[in-house]
Amino acid sequence: MRALWRNVILGTLLLGPCSVVAQYYDLGQSPASIRWKQIRTSWNRLVFPENYQGQAIRLMKYLDTIRPIIGYGFRYGPMRMPVVMHTQNFSSNGLVMWAPKRMELIVPPNIETFAEPWLKQLATHEYRHSVQFNNTNRHFIRGLSYVIGQQGSLIGAALLPLWLMEGDAVMAETELASFGRGLQPSFSIDYRGLAGEKSDFLREHPDGKITGREYRRAVAEGLPVNRWDRFAIDKWFCGSYKDYIPDHYHVGYQIATYSFTRYGENIWDKVADYGSRYPFLIFTTKIALHRNYRTSTNKLFRAAFDDLERFWDSLPSRQDNTRIIATPRTSFTTYSSPIPSAPHTLVALKSDLDRYSRIVEIDTRTGTERTIRHTGVVSTPLTMSRGRLLWTEYRPSTLWDQRVNSQLCYLDLATGKSGVVRGERRVLFPVSLPGGEVARVEYNYDGTYTIRGKKLACRLPDTISVHGLAWDDATARLYFIGLSDGGMWIGSVDDSAEGFSVVKSPAYSTLSNLRAAGGKLYFGSIQSGRDEAHLYDLVTNREYRITSSRYGSFSPAPFPGGGSVATTTYTPQGYLVATRTVRADSLVRVEDPRPRSVVNPSRRHWEVDFDIDSVQVDTTSGVEIRRFRKAANMFNVHSWAPLGFDPDGVVGEQSLNIHLGASLISQSLLNSTFAHLMYAWTEKGSLLAGRIRYYGLAPKIEVEAHYGGGDQLAYLPTVITSVPGDPDTSPDNSSGSEQIPTPPGIHRPSAVLPTVPALKDYFDVSLRLFMPILLDAGYHVRYLTPDVELSHNNALLYDPIGKDYDHGMQKLSVSLQYIDNVRMAHRDFLPRWGYAVRLSSVSDPFNKNFGKLWSAYVRGYLPGVALHHSLRLRAAYQYQHAGIYNYRQKEVYPRGANYDIAPRRYLGTSIDYQFPLCYPDGGISSIVYFKRIRLNLIGDYARYQNHQGRMGNVYSYGGELIFDLNLLRTPSPATTAFGLSLYKPSDRKGCVFGVNLAIPL
Repeated sequence: MRALWRNVILGTLLLGPCSVVAQYYDLGQSPASIRWKQIRTSWNRLVFPENYQGQAIRLMKYLDTIRPIIGYGFRYGPMRMPVVMHTQNFSSNGLVMWAPKRMELIVPPNIETFAEPWLKQLATHEYRHSVQFNNTNRHFIRGLSYVIGQQGSLIGAALLPLWLMEGDAVMAETELASFGRGLQPSFSIDYRGLAGEKSDFLREHPDGKITGREYRRAVAEGLPVNRWDRFAIDKWFCGSYKDYIPDHYHVGYQIATYSFTRYGENIWDKVADYGSRYPFLIFTTKIALHRNYRTSTNKLFRAAFDDLERFWDSLPSRQDNTRIIATPRTSFTTYSSPIPSAPHTLVALKSDLDRYSRIVEIDTRTGTERTIRHTGVVSTPLTMSRGRLLWTEYRPSTLWDQRVNSQLCYLDLATGKSGVVRGERRVLFPVSLPGGEVARVEYNYDGTYTIRGKKLACRLPDTISVHGLAWDDATARLYFIGLSDGGMWIGSVDDSAEGFSVVKSPAYSTLSNLRAAGGKLYFGSIQSGRDEAHLYDLVTNREYRITSSRYGSFSPAPFPGGGSVATTTYTPQGYLVATRTVRADSLVRVEDPRPRSVVNPSRRHWEVDFDIDSVQVDTTSGVEIRRFRKAANMFNVHSWAPLGFDPDGVVGEQSLNIHLGASLISQSLLNSTFAHLMYAWTEKGSLLAGRIRYYGLAPKIEVEAHYGGGDQLAYLPTVITSVPGDPDTSPDNSSGSEQIPTPPGIHRPSAVLPTVPALKDYFDVSLRLFMPILLDAGYHVRYLTPDVELSHNNALLYDPIGKDYDHGMQKLSVSLQYIDNVRMAHRDFLPRWGYAVRLSSVSDPFNKNFGKLWSAYVRGYLPGVALHHSLRLRAAYQYQHAGIYNYRQKEVYPRGANYDIAPRRYLGTSIDYQFPLCYPDGGISSIVYFKRIRLNLIGDYARYQNHQGRMGNVYSYGGELIFDLNLLRTPSPATTAFGLSLYKPSDRKGCVFGVNLAIPL
């Protein structure tokens, strides 16, 4: 549940007195053209596209089967909640979320998964989250939900740490499967690598025996006496920009399994119960752990990882039998998909903390490498034939968030020509065939797979997913990795009645990265208890293990002739490229295909007799299927409050304020419609405001209205050239319109103005249409966004010609923006390269007394003098046709300067140079953790001409000190930027100080 932290952070913030600008989380929108259906049961409501009916029935029966036991260890079972299934998104994921309450599943099988069908893994993991939510939604929190709706339960979701919620869900997957995620060798490989690195102090004490004096000396000198003491403890939960740290799923699982083993029960049940009773104590996890078990998160972490360390140290010592190639590295590096392209040359994918994914060419003799091409987000690995590389990338559709394709890409190594193959958008595992044809796996939106090649199309049953494809030249056949209820297996495409036959029998050993050549299949397997490279001889039908690794080896690919293979081998520095000679006397025969648990210590298991892998369901039995009517379900009021507030943080042009009143918040299950209605008693009178957004069509539609909260506005003109019969009138030297009754710059008695009518309540309404068009999502991400907004308010406008007040003003804003940014690496905070161009205009099409403003804006990102230094340049030019009323709107205005200018011509420029100062990776334990401190030096300059032709200049300079931090041990994706700014503008005395907070919601 990758995005759970977003709502939990919002819930945490709502516990305090602060206000936050945020939007209730949505996973993304699907096209309105999809026809949806639903299944209703006593426990669940499943909503799914009509062509996914069979798989929806399968998921429903999985949920029904595990419901009695999924709540093991908690006092309450799973919560009743709707389930929405998205079928057109290859970025497999899932979440359980409050406000509104629902479970959203992206159901296309995960491409890089383990030996368990994806729907079973999703059902177990996400249903466990519904158990957690049901146990936090009790007592005080349940009562709060009656007052503020599902927002109250959202606050309850913050009572269990996110690392624990995900770790507990991974534990549920593992306990209810034959060989689940937590037992996969790759799941602990990073911790095993970190544990393998000993400090100088530990090397001096290989037996682990440390006297009290030695311990105190080590602490005084700052030497880590434990392999887990090398970092501040928060670093293991919050991540780092300096070092590679496994995410919160991994740390959460290890603590959850250890605590269950040590205490003989699920200790987090009492934590959830205590938190739901006393959420106002904030630190409920700390208090509950101490009250019930005399322990803490810190103690549990150290005990769990000390236990892991002792177990791993007790294993027989192993060394890699691969030859690691000494390639250039700057940080933790990941090579993948190595492919021999010549006798001493490899091509591979490479990424690290400093650079995004790219294809590199490596000389295996010297380790030198060169970058050939940057890539987008790769979905399936590289393959090559006749000097042409093929792979696939995740590519979102042009208009829809919830339609993410897997696009076929190519690169000709001889000519350097690269691109995407148009029309091939649901493609996986492309393979070149003799004659230049391309075989590939296609995923169908009904949940089935089709293997296509030259003159063949093998459509597989909906119980089988495909996770690898290869062509063998000796047998002239296609081979694939299949996954079904019995585990993973290898099949071949043939002329049998089913269209395929099984070559390697199913087992719960995870298989990956299938290659083929010379009558042999090469792949990764966990059969030995570690990730190793394997070989299957198609002539003798025997399987062999090629590598023997300290931590693991992956992705074997044969050199021509099959005498050696290229692999990647894990080290504490990353997944590095290696080679291994393949000789008959070096191969280890594999007799039993079942996986062994070697690197996992003994842990207490749930006392349930259940294995979801053995569950098989009949999808043909009678289940009532109904149509899900989108129009009838457009509004779904999930939260309310006896307060008037705007969840988006903005009401018109006013900052978020909370008042007595009432609020209603609605979000449809399909995330296509959002609505908010509020009534508030403010210091300026009653306010009624509402907003509705509809994202189901290509142009997104937003309608917003406000009534009250103050009197209607009254404006004087910016420029008065001649007012008949009024000799005292002279040009207005002020730069903008002013509201009555304080009209500065009018050199005449205010009595000559007509009497202002009795002011009515303020009213405005706006309609916005915009359409983000994604043009490219490879290494470059390019957007084109047309945007039109028309607003009306009931302001009074003084007409100096008629000497009276007109009623009502409109504002039409039109813009067209183009953005092109390259993708960022882990340590980047701004793109290394990128630019944006925006053309816009503002006018009142119904009032000729208004001026018309045209503007052009450009922005560029450039690399600085060192890695992760960023230079941002911005400029804007605008021209405003003079009218009686003119706009103050300006872009790139000097920061901290007085904004009260409505120029005729304007040129603004800005330069920012931002760079990291340090990576503290420390702070106040469990409260605030500082990951990085940045400095942004700024200089702004603007020159303008007012409507009397006079020129003016304004500038500012200064800087921003930005702290990237995590609060309350939130995971890495929840890193918050807290900034302190200090600017010296030229048009005022002294400096301007500011505080900024950017929360990733």
